[in-house]
Amino acid sequence: MCSEDLKNPKRLKDLEDLEDSGDEKSSKDLVDTIHSDSEHLQEDDKKTEMEDTNNKLVEELGQLKKMNSAISSTIDSIRAISGNIDKMMENTSNANKMVDIWSQLILRDEQITKMMSSEETRGVWRSPEQFEKEIEERKKRLTQLKEQYGKLKRRRKRVW
Repeated sequence: MCSEDLKNPKRLKDLEDLEDSGDEKSSKDLVDTIHSDSEHLQEDDKKTEMEDTNNKLVEELGQLKKMNSAISSTIDSIRAISGNIDKMMENTSNANKMVDIWSQLILRDEQITKMMSSEETRGVWRSPEQFEKEIEERKKRLTQLKEQYGKLKRRRKRVW
């Protein structure tokens, strides 16, 4: 007889009644029935325990699937961020190159402006308009010199 049978008051009362009656066959049947019921209860307890364990495992599996999904999403986000960082670094590099080029242009512009406005280069450096004006003046001077040369040449011929 199992300890659970002794805890069940109804079963215990039935056993006591059978013992009082002195009927061994009935007593044996009752004991067999109690053992059978006890085995069924133990099997039911095991089934219930297994079902509880299975339910807990299914619940835990669901939680693990959710965690895997969250981790997978996080990994995808990190990969996307990594790609965006690479693009940002490339854009930053290109922007730095453009800033360097712009700085060089500004520096050259400043140098040219200083050179054009400097007293030392004023006679050397001329704007296109100044250069054309100077060419015209030189053409006039050349024409004048040619005329003088022609006059001198004619004078010389007269003298000879």
